Amino acid sequence: MKVNTSGLFIDNPAFPLLTGLFAYQGVTTANGNAGGTTWADAGLATEPSYNGHYIKILSGPAAGEGKPILAIVAGVGTVTSAFSDAAGAPIQITAGTRYVILSQDSSLAIALLAGLAVPVPDSVDNILERDVIGNKEDAAVIVVDITTSIIAYVKGLINQIATALLNMAVPAADAVANALHRDVIGNKTSTPVYTPDNVSDQMRYQKGNMNTINMLVEAPVSHVVETFQSELGMPEALFEWTHPATGTPWNILTNGAYRVFYTIPAASENARLNGRRLWLITPSVYGTNLIQRKTICEWVIRLTNVANIDNAGFLFGLTPLKADTRASNNIIGFGLVGDALQTITDLAGVETVNTGFGETLTNVNKFRIEAYAGHVKFFLNEVQIADHVTNLANLPMYQNIYILNEAGGTSTFELMSNRMWVETIAR
Repeated sequence: MKVNTSGLFIDNPAFPLLTGLFAYQGVTTANGNAGGTTWADAGLATEPSYNGHYIKILSGPAAGEGKPILAIVAGVGTVTSAFSDAAGAPIQITAGTRYVILSQDSSLAIALLAGLAVPVPDSVDNILERDVIGNKEDAAVIVVDITTSIIAYVKGLINQIATALLNMAVPAADAVANALHRDVIGNKTSTPVYTPDNVSDQMRYQKGNMNTINMLVEAPVSHVVETFQSELGMPEALFEWTHPATGTPWNILTNGAYRVFYTIPAASENARLNGRRLWLITPSVYGTNLIQRKTICEWVIRLTNVANIDNAGFLFGLTPLKADTRASNNIIGFGLVGDALQTITDLAGVETVNTGFGETLTNVNKFRIEAYAGHVKFFLNEVQIADHVTNLANLPMYQNIYILNEAGGTSTFELMSNRMWVETIAR
């Protein structure tokens, strides 16, 4: 029944207190279930819904105990957990038990408790942190919605933090000696990044910054840098060349934004450009007992009619003899295979090669070779495309550019700039 206010005057202070705090008071008309999770009152069948409200028992072994109401159906109410006696044992709510239903709605608290529920022990070992936070069955959620419990979001956050830590993991020990600072910062396989993007991890930027700092304290040897800005063309003190027999000889011109040193051999003809200086290229020997720790060579090159170039002979890179070609032993450089770019290191006729870089050789491209302790690395437009650690020749070498055309027609080789230098620090 509704709250009994008989015997109270309307101006009695207890009147609004009783009607405000209690929505219903009653006496059970039948026994609830033996498990103590229900009570029965036929008067509830004609009452509005009290789902989410709070029931408090006033008499019997469970007197004083209260529970949130889950549902009331046909005069039988169900609570969230069993009523209990003084010893904590479940107690049946029998007929004749007095009780009240409070006015306050506890449905929000019930929902929060459901979201924070501790998982029931089972025989499956907990593997992840999220197995012991909230319900074990809750799946991790990252995208916010209006139905997911707070624990699912906590699990999603844990997963994201774990993923971030994986990107910063220290590399596992392996059999390859660390040669550079960047090998021991973050994952050893992470490569330096210099231009910000939306996919690279923090370690790649740190490696790029370290390289940049090292470059600031180690300048290239200026007298072997040539950018072809004068009308004199290539400096003969540093370079020598072989003109094609009948094709266009090596010459210099302005082509758009570039000063270009170029040649156009005729079909079946060749042309060559050599550096006069021998460089110590010893990737398996560089170490603290030598002044030089790394040698770097860069070219800015554009090709035309690549299909007419003889892949078996074409090469630009470093060779022990000025007359060497792609077919020679003990070479380091860029060549062609199937008219596509190929990286090459050769030791006594045994080669390490890589290809499949997706390049467009008829564009202006920047090529770079770095030789240092245990490595020869190849770069295309400042992106590392290959790292050779086998078949590394240790010899003094010349810069060598050799162009050979097939019988099908001509090709043009354009060299925009070239520089080569040694460094005395490893980076």
